[in-house]
Amino acid sequence: MDLAFEYANHVAPMAMLPSMRQGISDLSTRVLDSHILMPFFQRQELSFSAPGSE
Repeated sequence: MDLAFEYANHVAPMAMLPSMRQGISDLSTRVLDSHILMPFFQRQELSFSAPGSE
């Protein structure tokens, strides 16, 4: 289970965020007729933790 959280914290955000940022911008332009830009995140600024490990 530790390996899954390590992957989620190190690799997944950097792979997921560019597509998510583009999707939010594209959708907001189509629906609201204005850009909503998702901010950039630095590595390790976004992290996930196992339930009960706080």
